[in-house]
Amino acid sequence: MNELLFGGETGMEVIGRHVKRMVWSAAGQFGLHGLCPWDIDERWLLVARREMALPALGAGMEGKTVCHLSDVHCSPLMRAQHLMKCIDVVNRLEPDFVVVTGDFITASARHYVRRIGGLLKRLSPKVDTLAVLGNHDYGVFVPNQKVVRGLGEYVAEQLDHAGVRVLTNQTATYRQAGSVLHFAGIGELWSPDHDPEAAFASIDTRQPIIALVHNPDAAPHLAQLGARYVLAGHTHGRPSRNTRMHNALWPAVFLNFVAGEYDLGDARRLYVNRGIGPSRRVCANTRPEVTMFTLRRAVAQVRPSRPSWTPEEINSTVAASTLQGMVCPLPLDGPAVATA
Repeated sequence: MNELLFGGETGMEVIGRHVKRMVWSAAGQFGLHGLCPWDIDERWLLVARREMALPALGAGMEGKTVCHLSDVHCSPLMRAQHLMKCIDVVNRLEPDFVVVTGDFITASARHYVRRIGGLLKRLSPKVDTLAVLGNHDYGVFVPNQKVVRGLGEYVAEQLDHAGVRVLTNQTATYRQAGSVLHFAGIGELWSPDHDPEAAFASIDTRQPIIALVHNPDAAPHLAQLGARYVLAGHTHGRPSRNTRMHNALWPAVFLNFVAGEYDLGDARRLYVNRGIGPSRRVCANTRPEVTMFTLRRAVAQVRPSRPSWTPEEINSTVAASTLQGMVCPLPLDGPAVATA
């Protein structure tokens, strides 16, 4: 079920909303989102409610909720008011866990690192807030520049001070009433810190594992290592243009991983969040997104042994299964639901 928040508007409000969206779109074409005198309309924020089926999930974790955010991009172009509104929405959902899959900043200035830490202190999950870093947390133009020395460590340090636990090839394990749940946080794919094998080294893969990673290109390998569900971001809901220039600036291996949920095979899935930061948020598939998962127990399936996924295999399999209805991107055209 998808909800558009803050429903119920007058005719003049509808006109005003469309005018604002047109101006936001024009500004977005030139990277001027933050120079607009208003934020993108709150009614455009998508709250996606989904179930996450995990084999071997114990009764103590049944019904727990995980709220997924991504791609905040704190910079001169990100208005703090916009992020605070998104955080308020998350807090009203009262999740057990909040996870953020990278790109906390765009500007490399450490002022923005401290700023995002101060804003994320407002998050109030019942259990914990977990995160992984993205490519921009290592430098504005990564992977097309060298990693800015010490920036990733500084981002992780400031987030830790804000109560956000950054997992870099590490695992966070939670137990309740005899049930266990693992979160495996993976270092950014385009950074020197990417070492997924280290994250899975100490996990019993027969138990439920949710992997957190910024770039969805890493998802098939994480599924091979034992992740039942992979949460990622990075794309902002926009497909790769697959041109020589675009591929040089933003290389992508699995071009089909754009937004929503994808079947990785063997009862393992990937979800790509569109993010909440400014990035041409006027098309239906690029709305700023907050995703709320409810954990459910799934029937365990025997996983056959097989070689690692290849890009060609995933791209052809996803393309074919989309035609058959096997891959289920997030519905985009559902009716708006007014909420209190």
